[in-house]
Amino acid sequence: MFIQPIPMYPANPGDHWDHAGGNEEIDSICFFFQDGDQKAVFTGDTLFTGGCGRFFEGTAEEMHVALNKHLASLPDDTVVFPGHEYTRSNAKFAISVSQSEPVQQLLSFSEANPVTVGKYTIGHEKVAQKSYGVD
Repeated sequence: MFIQPIPMYPANPGDHWDHAGGNEEIDSICFFFQDGDQKAVFTGDTLFTGGCGRFFEGTAEEMHVALNKHLASLPDDTVVFPGHEYTRSNAKFAISVSQSEPVQQLLSFSEANPVTVGKYTIGHEKVAQKSYGVD
């Protein structure tokens, strides 16, 4: 079965719908898919479980918009499939910033599970990111 990605909106004024922002090249693309009640977003190098990608050519403001406007607007039950498995290293950094329960849970889960891709949602990310001071 082929599922057509759903173009949500331009990420940056004048950019293509598939450009996530936080950079100048169209090399950071996020795709949102929905099949019935199941939702998934493939975030490439923009959003990782417990963290975000680096932005080399873009600005912090562009990354902020990509994360906190566009990706955060997705339904909370959207499963996140980042481009890399950085959960454990992100959780280790996050625990140095905040000892909150969501961050402790993320660290424990990442230590017990070498692969976490596809096991977290946009809703989980919103809770984890807020717990260490990111809105």
